[in-house]
Amino acid sequence: MVDIRMEAKSLFGEEESCRETFSSFECELKKSGELPSREEIDAFFALIPARDSMKIVFTDGLDRAELPLDTGLRPYKEFAAGVSSEDETSIRIRIDKNGPGGRDNVISIYCLETFLMFFTGEAEDTAVLMERWNEVVKRAEGRTAFEVLNTDAEFEAGAFLFTNDAAGFDLRAEERALRRQRAEEACTFMDRREMRLLPGDFTPETKLPEDDSSLIAKLAGTMRRLDTVLAVIYLGVSSRMEKDEAVVSITRGGRELHFPLKDIPENETLTKLIGWILSGEDAAERADVARSTVSLRCKDEAELLAAEASLTDAVRSAYSLYRSKNVERYLEVRKQLNKSILDSARQVAELIGSLIDSFKTNFIAIITVLITQVLAGNVDFAKLGREGFVKEDMNAVVVIYCGASFVYLAVTMLHIYFKWDFYCVYFERMKENFEGLLDGEELAAEFKKAGDIKVKAEKKLLLYSAVMAVLWIAILFVVWRAGYRA
Repeated sequence: MVDIRMEAKSLFGEEESCRETFSSFECELKKSGELPSREEIDAFFALIPARDSMKIVFTDGLDRAELPLDTGLRPYKEFAAGVSSEDETSIRIRIDKNGPGGRDNVISIYCLETFLMFFTGEAEDTAVLMERWNEVVKRAEGRTAFEVLNTDAEFEAGAFLFTNDAAGFDLRAEERALRRQRAEEACTFMDRREMRLLPGDFTPETKLPEDDSSLIAKLAGTMRRLDTVLAVIYLGVSSRMEKDEAVVSITRGGRELHFPLKDIPENETLTKLIGWILSGEDAAERADVARSTVSLRCKDEAELLAAEASLTDAVRSAYSLYRSKNVERYLEVRKQLNKSILDSARQVAELIGSLIDSFKTNFIAIITVLITQVLAGNVDFAKLGREGFVKEDMNAVVVIYCGASFVYLAVTMLHIYFKWDFYCVYFERMKENFEGLLDGEELAAEFKKAGDIKVKAEKKLLLYSAVMAVLWIAILFVVWRAGYRA
């Protein structure tokens, strides 16, 4: 641990003021007598992390020196050499946080007490506090770690970590991105582009003793109150910020509730409720159920801010009832889907069956014609088995029949493939009709099975078509060669 404030007092004398913010640490001191050597000051510079940068300005009313780059009116060694034991020098130390080589997700805290003065004492206005924290979350996605250098401190909240060693801390960038997505689905917060804070960012994850009066406990209390402010904002179906108040509409078309930010107290029920809403993939549905219950039980701002655990219980009961109704609807949709897939499989079977039936019909027609010719006495049995066994006056009949049979083959094939195209369109329309009614992954899995059936059916249809066409043409060729007399 390094207490830069104590080190500065030890090296440079009496402290006149000290202030620390998210972005900088400033300290003003007054030194009577001789100044420390350049070597001692270099050792002081070495105390700060490499991600930050420090500048020290020395003035005695007439001259000025600046370190570390000696950019003042005189080099530091000359300036220090001109200071006697009776002189008084003003010293101003400024540390800019996250300088060259730093990471936006790690911020140094040189004096926790001074830092919390900026966080609470100087900014009792809730809107100012929120804007200060908002500047932090704007700098980087995921969580931000505050590395406390002067004291033992371990405290964790949703988007913030206070620790003595921030090396390798978990950013949780994907987790916070998911929470942002669900929050935007659940609520239309008009100022979300400027105000990047989210419900859960301030939710404490470190449990502190109830009688804890430490600086960290004070920090945790402030965070819990800010967490409630964000819960109120995102509990509405729409909300916005107006100066120092949140304007929230709990239901669509309902009256607007006005919440002065400074009057919103810590309320664990509201923070747990919004946390429950954002914990599920169906955040929008959970939010609708919660708002319906809240609108019935909380008639004004005061009743909402005084909400107790019974409100959360009522919301969960309403959600369970909503889910049970949805289960019935889900089972009905699944039943319809299975019926549609079975219908599509039946259509495929009918297509293949109609192809085989067409071949059988044409084959029977050929046999029928041949039998008719035999019974009519048009077959020359003396030449049976050789070319031209049909009598000469029947040549035209053979030609016309073979031609008509070939045309019938072509029409049958076109008819079959027209019905196949119609089936493919039906299959795609069926997929579109069920989109949004079932989960995307579940729907994809069901239609993958149906799609596999479709692919196999297409292969069989092509194979059977080819085989039937070859057999059909072969039979027609035999009939024509055997029956036609040149």
